[in-house]
Amino acid sequence: PRIPHKYDSGDYGNEDAEASAPGWAPFALHPVLKKAMVALGCNPPTDLQAATFPPSLGPDAMQPRDVVGVAQTGSGKTLAYALPILQYILENTAHSQDPARSLEALVLTPTRELALQVCSHIRAVVEAGGCFANVAAICGGMSVQKQERVLLQHGGAHIVVAPPGRLGVMIQPDVAGALPVPRTRRLDIDEAG
Repeated sequence: PRIPHKYDSGDYGNEDAEASAPGWAPFALHPVLKKAMVALGCNPPTDLQAATFPPSLGPDAMQPRDVVGVAQTGSGKTLAYALPILQYILENTAHSQDPARSLEALVLTPTRELALQVCSHIRAVVEAGGCFANVAAICGGMSVQKQERVLLQHGGAHIVVAPPGRLGVMIQPDVAGALPVPRTRRLDIDEAG
């Protein structure tokens, strides 16, 4: 079941978003995300984001395409892949409490520290946009049982960020909150090389 929410009315404040976020105007990004970017001081988008958004968001109502981005630290890589994920969630599954809902995105990171950092960045956007999605980091340093609870709370995570080691544990069928990896819509690999 879907919980009625303020975004359901269809009035997202498009004009307000365009006026307050002129740097984001050329992109087919949800107004909630444009406003969140301005609230977080991310206006205009970085060069990397400007280059990756058109193909990853699906230009001209076409299917989104895979994107590989290689750039230095501080170039906006995390938001370059996170905003299209959040766009999909806002348009399709925001505030869904359906326990059969697919995991929208799995973000793989090489380390626990990076998983926590990426999760924090994505959560900041979600919170600035009105808490429309659930984001969870699963990594070593917390018990498997605690992470099972984190994954299941609030109708389940939309986005999971994890290093491969803990991911391997959390996809085992004997784990109560086992991640539904086969039903994951999107895979993003941060710092793949």
